[in-house]
Amino acid sequence: MSQEEVLEYLNTKKEPVRISEIYQALPGLSPRLIRRHITQLLKYGEINCIEIDRDECKKRYKTFGRRMMLYYI
Repeated sequence: MSQEEVLEYLNTKKEPVRISEIYQALPGLSPRLIRRHITQLLKYGEINCIEIDRDECKKRYKTFGRRMMLYYI
């Protein structure tokens, strides 16, 4: 059931999203469970991810430059 919720949320987004955005959008699910669902969805090709480098991360999210994974359908 929860995998469908993750898929539905990602379907509503036009751009790839951070995992923290998924956590905020689905407060009824624990972060650990969301990570597990994302891992399974990636494994079976239901969703995709891209990794952005430190510089791009700083530009987009104004964070202390870390690499970041973004998820999308």
